[in-house]
Amino acid sequence: QFACKIKILGLVGSTAESGEKILVWVRHGHSAANAVEENTLAAGGNPRAALADVRLHDAQLTGLGQAQAEHLRRAWARLRVQEELPEVQKVVCSPLRRALETARLAWPGAAVHILECLRERHTGRPAECRRPVRLADSREDEPDPMAADQQEPASRALARGQRCLAWLISQPEDAMAIVSHDWMLRALHDPTR
Repeated sequence: QFACKIKILGLVGSTAESGEKILVWVRHGHSAANAVEENTLAAGGNPRAALADVRLHDAQLTGLGQAQAEHLRRAWARLRVQEELPEVQKVVCSPLRRALETARLAWPGAAVHILECLRERHTGRPAECRRPVRLADSREDEPDPMAADQQEPASRALARGQRCLAWLISQPEDAMAIVSHDWMLRALHDPTR
């Protein structure tokens, strides 16, 4: 079953024609960490302990996650035509591998801009740590600014997400695709959670 969702938010922006900015904001596809969590739960184990496995460092997409990203590409193409939406002009994503892989599969050929503010909330698990990557405003690979055992308070993560949303709205593009994480979509949709 397909679990990827497309969410389009019409936000007041600076576009010349419609006065709206289209943000296609999606969660990354199914990752190795998701698979471990699901398998551990199904076996009656403790998923929190299973997610502490260092082999999940910067978890990549599973085959299912790759298929979800491909499905997203096709679904977005159909929706664009049906709703007469503009072509995505900028693709931005979290620096975590699963988000980057989703962005590249869903919008092939597009330049993908990596933004640290879109990263997973860091609770000290290996899957939330990232490898060095070249961020959108950098000329060289940047190491992960979060220590492996560092925990980011929910309030700080929410503030980071809100700053990121404000930055996205301030961009000149009329339509952007954003690939981030479930917590950010939920937190920005309902900050009281």
